[in-house]
Amino acid sequence: MRHQPLLERFEDAILAAVRHGRWLAEAWSACAHELQPSDPAQFRETLSRLATGDVLDASDDDVLVAMGQMLCHALNARRPGYGDFAIQADTGAYPFHDDALERLRCLAEAWKSFRDARQVARDLAAARRAFERETAPFR
Repeated sequence: MRHQPLLERFEDAILAAVRHGRWLAEAWSACAHELQPSDPAQFRETLSRLATGDVLDASDDDVLVAMGQMLCHALNARRPGYGDFAIQADTGAYPFHDDALERLRCLAEAWKSFRDARQVARDLAAARRAFERETAPFR
């Protein structure tokens, strides 16, 4: 297995997070009429940042958590218990013939993909900072 330098891994992770963030913003916009956030302006700001590639902004943390909660609630409202399952598990093998439910299922998958890609990028950023801090005395 080839060793991939930390900076290269970080660049790859950021690229994945940017792509997944853009896809989430697009998918959320397509389902916006089905999901009513408590603070629409804050959601618009977050979605705008995601659409333009600003995916690591800590000010979006609460909105992203709220997105997952809204998705879980909306899916549970259409099929009791399904939202809890969909937020925790891969639902790709379980498509629905109900268009509204399928849109929400796909949106939940987009949200999870972004959440995970964003966390990988954040973890690599933290690793890079730790590496810089620990190796500073040797430079």
